[in-house]
Amino acid sequence: MKSYVTWATRAAAIGILLIILLSPLGCEKESAPVSTDEVVATVNDVDITVSEFTTALASLKTELSEDAPLDEDRARMMKLNLLNQLIDRKLLVAEAEALGITVSDVEIDDAVNRIIGEYPDQETFDEQVKNGNIDLDQWRREIEYKLLLEKLVESALTTEIEILPEDIELFYEENREDYSADEMVHALQIMVETREQAEELLSEIKDGTDFSSLATIHSISPDSARGGDLGFFSRDEMPPDFEIVFEMEPGELSDVVESPYGFHIFRVLEKSPAKDMTLEEATPEITEKLKRIKAEEEYGMWFSEIKERAQIEINPSVLDDITF
Repeated sequence: MKSYVTWATRAAAIGILLIILLSPLGCEKESAPVSTDEVVATVNDVDITVSEFTTALASLKTELSEDAPLDEDRARMMKLNLLNQLIDRKLLVAEAEALGITVSDVEIDDAVNRIIGEYPDQETFDEQVKNGNIDLDQWRREIEYKLLLEKLVESALTTEIEILPEDIELFYEENREDYSADEMVHALQIMVETREQAEELLSEIKDGTDFSSLATIHSISPDSARGGDLGFFSRDEMPPDFEIVFEMEPGELSDVVESPYGFHIFRVLEKSPAKDMTLEEATPEITEKLKRIKAEEEYGMWFSEIKERAQIEINPSVLDDITF
């Protein structure tokens, strides 16, 4: 379900991004300090203030590498992307409120305890919080938001998705090359921006800290939401830098691997030898894939309707005055 939310919110952001890009955001000018009470955007009469935006911006800055200074264009684009995320969040939270969807303290506590339980002990978790300079109140709010989105998606996708046998067979015949299975590896990864951070995380893993927990907190790869789980993949599905995992054994931990995307740590969970999949063998995978496609289409239509009803006003000059 979480992947559907991510997919939909990213798609919805495109329209807002185009509006801003067509405005005089990048004009050179001298500007006075921006008041924290000024409004960057309004979403259905709910303001996104400079204060809220700069708080989110400060959090974003902590995730950036000091080794990669931002030029003006990249800084502007990152501000636009951040504003899109905040707008999407306002829309989704408002929709949840309208539908009476809430998250209880008990549910939040349960989710927090599950995450803490993945660490060897409370002391290890506390040390991770300290080292990562993590605001626990903000962390709980993010957990609450994710739980709210899960409920919202479940509410939106009310139609039972049925996949017919003939649909599965047709998909199999049209994609036979996908089911002549090569050697497959099931692996976890952590990706960060600097070698130094990767080496520190590798040391923590070797000392016993849970790999998936560190991936959830530190990895900048989208799979961090799944604890760094890449699922099963073949050699041609991943960049050449991932080849190392095919030389590893289940349970083995890699050294730090550099790629154009960042610095990686891998752990191999399982390996599957090459084989040709029959229709019967491929049916579970195809069924899940077709369900995901239909669910994304249904969610996309639902979110588009929310966007069409929304009143969104953006103040490009205020956004432009906020320094990165």
